[in-house]
Amino acid sequence: MIMTEVRRRIEKTKAVGKRFLLVCFDTMDRIRGDSDLGYYYPALDEPEDVAAMVGGCQLGEWNPHDARDHCEAVIDLRDGEEPVFHDPAAWIAQRGDPLTR
Repeated sequence: MIMTEVRRRIEKTKAVGKRFLLVCFDTMDRIRGDSDLGYYYPALDEPEDVAAMVGGCQLGEWNPHDARDHCEAVIDLRDGEEPVFHDPAAWIAQRGDPLTR
C-alpha cells in the first residue's frame, strides 16, 4: 500500500461524499509489473457494496496463483475526522455478512 496515494485518494473520496474507500490491486497487473503495482481505489457508499466487492477478492496473504484481485484495506470515512483503516477479512467477519460466505 502506497500511503501517499492512499491519503490523496481519501481526500478525493471525502470531497465527493463517499463513505468507504477500498485499497485493492489487480493480480494480473501486479504480475505484469505495472508501474502502479496494479493498485486501484474503489469509493463506495453502502456497507453492502463494500461487502459484495470485498467478497470477490483475495483477503489476507496474497496468492499470485489466484487470479482474483486482492483487497488490502477497507477505509471507513463515516466517523469523525480521521479515516479508520480495517483489515478486509476482519471487517467482513465483524459484519457477519451473508453476501461473502
